[in-house]
Amino acid sequence: MLPPAAFVRGGEGSGHRAKGQQMAERAAIVTGASSGIGLATARVLAEEGYAVTMAARRPEKLEAAVAGLAGDGFDVQAIAANVANEEEIVHVADAHRDRYGRLDVLVNNAG
Repeated sequence: MLPPAAFVRGGEGSGHRAKGQQMAERAAIVTGASSGIGLATARVLAEEGYAVTMAARRPEKLEAAVAGLAGDGFDVQAIAANVANEEEIVHVADAHRDRYGRLDVLVNNAG
């Protein structure tokens, strides 16, 4: 289980982000984000100004979904992961923290 403090460690001065990288004002993780409700949710969050980590099992499908949102100018990243596997969940959370430094919304949409 990932403790909430994991995102505190990603705060300013922690060394988790590249020097000079700005922390997102609002950031979200959406699982099951490669299509359907997950993709629609990721789009709405991005339209509302959230930086979004999109996670899903199928890398090719996920990359296409992320490319579509990124092409529309949204700050999104793809992390291929099977959220039935705890190690992969930790990887998603770590990658999100490293890029965005905060987590405001978590949408557990994976089926």
